[in-house]
Amino acid sequence: QKLSSKTLSFHFHKSNITKYAFCDEGKSVKLYIDMEGVGEKCTDEDVQFNYTESSFDLVVKNYAEEDQCLCFGKLTATIAKATCKKKANRLVLSLRKENEEKEWHTINDKGSPDHEIV
Repeated sequence: QKLSSKTLSFHFHKSNITKYAFCDEGKSVKLYIDMEGVGEKCTDEDVQFNYTESSFDLVVKNYAEEDQCLCFGKLTATIAKATCKKKANRLVLSLRKENEEKEWHTINDKGSPDHEIV
């Protein structure tokens, strides 16, 4: 769900999903988050994904004892659209770049990431 940055209605959680694969595919960037059995354990409603042009917030409920979260308050560059797909054993986040020419070396723009990229 896209939200205006002026009317930001989601609050950022502390990320406890710290391991994911990242791939710059030109027009978009993708994050692959391995979560064993997420397709069976979680309904579509359990996977909550919100974004603005420069941030996103992913919360997965009913997967583990505590909600699983991955949040970035400032992405490398702006995005035009974002989607989250739930597969059997992973989540795939696809972020459509606003500027397809810009190469992303990391997902956030604060220098060194605080997450382990695999």
